[in-house]
Amino acid sequence: MTPQYYFDKNPLNTGSSLPPLALFLDFDGTLTPIQQHPDRATVKGEIRALLTSILGTGKSVLAILSGRPLADLEKRISIQGAYYAGSHGLEIKGPGMRYIHEPALSVKPVIDKIRHNLALEIERLPGVRIEEKPFSFALHYRGVPNRIASMAQKAFYGVVETIPADAPPCTVMAGKKVLELVPCPSWNKGAAALHIMAGMDKEYLPVCLGDDVTDETLFETFRGKGVTIKVGPLRNSVATYYLNDQREVLGFLQNINDLLSPSEELS
Repeated sequence: MTPQYYFDKNPLNTGSSLPPLALFLDFDGTLTPIQQHPDRATVKGEIRALLTSILGTGKSVLAILSGRPLADLEKRISIQGAYYAGSHGLEIKGPGMRYIHEPALSVKPVIDKIRHNLALEIERLPGVRIEEKPFSFALHYRGVPNRIASMAQKAFYGVVETIPADAPPCTVMAGKKVLELVPCPSWNKGAAALHIMAGMDKEYLPVCLGDDVTDETLFETFRGKGVTIKVGPLRNSVATYYLNDQREVLGFLQNINDLLSPSEELS
């Protein structure tokens, strides 16, 4: 089924009181525009204020999920009382929760070796860089000529093919101008969101928002069980709704905030 424009349907504005919401939000490309260099990504003050207000209503929980390392993600959001799921959900921190997906630890030596070998292959490709993460690594080629990008992709897959068949399982995640080698194919943002919800003391309606391929696991996990929203071009997304681009995320959060904290009528 083709996703519908969120503001045409506004599925949460039913005229009746909302159930408690569990907001699962991606970071890069959702809460902040995609940057050529990841270090430049920041959350605008308006969005930060809305997230804080939504959480402050006491009618929602807030979880930010990202491929970024947990420490980096937490530093960039820095909202007390939120959940943070870094490294595509392999490491989670939040109220009363601290989790590391232990099977990922056994894959790290394999991934480290591949990262080292890839670094030798791409050292003469200008603008291409490797980002080391706690459990994985990412190859970034945003902003480089197509010829260089193609060479970087070829080098990446060539080195990945050298992983022994009996090595602990890992997989490739292809994002926007980035390739990432990650452990534990069965653990992803969707699995992390379920883990977070399992630790909650009451029922919440999941509301998921993301822009990239990695967010599809969230949409699939909560298909028919919550509100799933793709940000930007659809590209065969399994989400139920969509926003046109990252700029509409502000309006979405404002709508959620208004629904959770309606103005009191004058008597």
